Amino acid sequence: MKKTSLQNRQTSRRKFWLFIFIGAVIAFFFLMAIFKPRAIQNLKSGGMSFIGPILQWKKNVDHWYSQRINLFKEKEEIYNENLELKQQILELQAKAEISSILQEENKSLRALLGRKDDKEFILAAILYRSPEIFCDTLIVDAGSKNGVEPGMRVTAFGNILLGYVTSVSGNTSEIKLISSAGEETNVVFANSNIPATAIGRGGENFEINLPRSLYVNIGEHITTLDTEPLLIGVVEKIQYHTTDPFQKIFFRFPLNIQQLRYVLIIK
Repeated sequence: MKKTSLQNRQTSRRKFWLFIFIGAVIAFFFLMAIFKPRAIQNLKSGGMSFIGPILQWKKNVDHWYSQRINLFKEKEEIYNENLELKQQILELQAKAEISSILQEENKSLRALLGRKDDKEFILAAILYRSPEIFCDTLIVDAGSKNGVEPGMRVTAFGNILLGYVTSVSGNTSEIKLISSAGEETNVVFANSNIPATAIGRGGENFEINLPRSLYVNIGEHITTLDTEPLLIGVVEKIQYHTTDPFQKIFFRFPLNIQQLRYVLIIK
């Protein structure tokens, strides 16, 4: 009981001195306001001198953050513009690969056979690219509702043969690239007029086996073997051994399909 009474007295004393302290502070500011208004103004000025740097720091942080947001937006816009420019470059490169000689030859053949000069295309965006290196396939967003049928040829920009439609649903189609491993395509070397069979090696690569007695050039165009030739690639490498009567010609598509966004399907 004595211990509890002592604790109560100590608590009462602390409350008493706390009230005295608060009252003294209030009285001090009251008297200063009456007799020393300038002192109050100095206290306000002192408070502003303390708060001022904090406000300035906040302003600097807001400015820094705003600059970073604007920089991020500018980078995003530049990235999107680069994608568009890459697509345009791909198209220009593809058009440049078709030589004027081939174009004139196509026109002459079509004129002789009474064929129309223009092809009809179905535009389709690429939705999916197969990650398997030996099985080159694409999924596009055009299907039977758009007039796509199995067997239709698929091109890049209308003049580079990529593959054939293998299966069709209402809104999508699957395309097998002619570069798929083991896929065979009848081709011809544009300059030397040598017919051959291009064999897909996967990963957009091709290989042709020819007798060493037949001469082809690095950089020579390779097109489909038909009356309306489409470009397939350009000779990049020729390999042979002195004891082997055959030579291997290696080439690939004349564009990076990973950067291609859409295809044209020939109706």
